[in-house]
Amino acid sequence: MANYFQLFQRGFKNRYLRKIYIPENKLDCIINHPGGCGGVTLSKHINQFQYTNYHIEKEYGYQKAIAHLIKPPSVFYKKKIKVIILKRDLNEIYNSLKKRGFLRNSLVWYGDLLPFRFFNNDEKKLKKKFTGYLEKFYENWEKYPDSLKIVINYPNIFQSIDDQNSLKSFLNIKDQKFIENFPKFDPYAYEKNFIDPSS
Repeated sequence: MANYFQLFQRGFKNRYLRKIYIPENKLDCIINHPGGCGGVTLSKHINQFQYTNYHIEKEYGYQKAIAHLIKPPSVFYKKKIKVIILKRDLNEIYNSLKKRGFLRNSLVWYGDLLPFRFFNNDEKKLKKKFTGYLEKFYENWEKYPDSLKIVINYPNIFQSIDDQNSLKSFLNIKDQKFIENFPKFDPYAYEKNFIDPSS
């Protein structure tokens, strides 16, 4: 279990010192979301047809993972990286991450310097702080060029053939198996011994 200083260090690094590793010729698109949006399931599926950030993490390790980017990095503009933004109701994101015990870890990814604050004494303030980051996340990504991004709602992407075809077109994927084998919407069953499938 990380102590408060280690959590501060991680948040500081993600806010100010985070380096984005883009392997040459081995990245076609990035699936980006603040968490709680089915991103791992989608990444695994797309990675069967194109290189995604899921490939980077598996090939080069967790330290080079590109995940939960709260704003577009400058290298994305330079290299014209295609980005899939997954969108979901903010309260649903908060509740999903809370049930799985991911709130503090998510704050670290967002670059929060005090990710441990309010956890033990004031959930109202914690939720306000957390949803503030979620709002900032989507506001920041609105500035990324429309030609390089597609915004898709969760869970629609796992239910709507139209959304799946829009994504297929955006990624220039020709293989019809992309649609035929698209994963179905399968919400997590939060039971006593629940194991998060995204871990």
